[in-house]
Amino acid sequence: MEEFRKKLMEELNRKLGKGYELWVTDVNKNNGTILHGISILKDGEIGGPTIYVDNLYQTFRGTSEEVEKMLHDILADIRACFETDNEEICKNVCEYDRAKEHLKVALCNYEANKETLSYRPHKRILDLAVIAFVSNNEVPLGRPGIIDVSDRLLKIWGVSKEEMFATALKNTMNDAFCCKLSDLLAAQDDFQLPPGVEIPMYILTTNYRTRGASMLLNGLALNQIAEELNSNLFIYPSSIHEVLILPDEGTRKQRRMQKEMVEEVNESNVSPEERLSNSVYYFDREKQEVTLKGK
Repeated sequence: MEEFRKKLMEELNRKLGKGYELWVTDVNKNNGTILHGISILKDGEIGGPTIYVDNLYQTFRGTSEEVEKMLHDILADIRACFETDNEEICKNVCEYDRAKEHLKVALCNYEANKETLSYRPHKRILDLAVIAFVSNNEVPLGRPGIIDVSDRLLKIWGVSKEEMFATALKNTMNDAFCCKLSDLLAAQDDFQLPPGVEIPMYILTTNYRTRGASMLLNGLALNQIAEELNSNLFIYPSSIHEVLILPDEGTRKQRRMQKEMVEEVNESNVSPEERLSNSVYYFDREKQEVTLKGK
């Protein structure tokens, strides 16, 4: 990895020429996952992109043609970044009146993210933490479209943690997206359920399909699903991006298999950076609350 990153940085330095500064950046992401990047700053600019090389390295087969293709794409992203108005982007994040429209909440695993939570406003819920971020889908490639809210940014805004989270939660809950797994599968041309067969599982996420496990906080959506299924609900953390919901069938077999199933799915199908929890959650429609299963 380090040799690969060093080679890319040398080639980028050569192709960009004078007026640019490049340096190695390691970023601590969700669950302690480390991403390896190259940060680029142009003379006279207040910020610049960070190019992460992890995915590039995983697909790299060692040919010079691959390197040239990577460099071509990276350079295109870098130039697109520096053609934008940095001052305007900064205002969209640093001025609360602008940023509040794009505030959202997300969930992460509390124990796995203690280090980053030490400098990030958060609220503890079950074995998770609620955090906030500013989403900006208009930034060009190479620029972060998501800015996590830090203690420093909250101080710049001059608002309380309670006010910020209230706004972020309201924005997020308005973005709920829910569908039946049966409907999703039926929409695929190469898959067809037998007539009359329906899978009683719901997918709950956000309209933008990212950080949608935050819908675990959406009591209204959970209650609507519970009423439709006429049942309490088991909630499975598919990833930080969505949760899967099944009715409580009241069988020992269902309860026994749940935690093993979540752990197996996390281990085999979910990248470490996108894992939420190995826990199973339970929605009681009478109490209108979510708890850890068995708690």
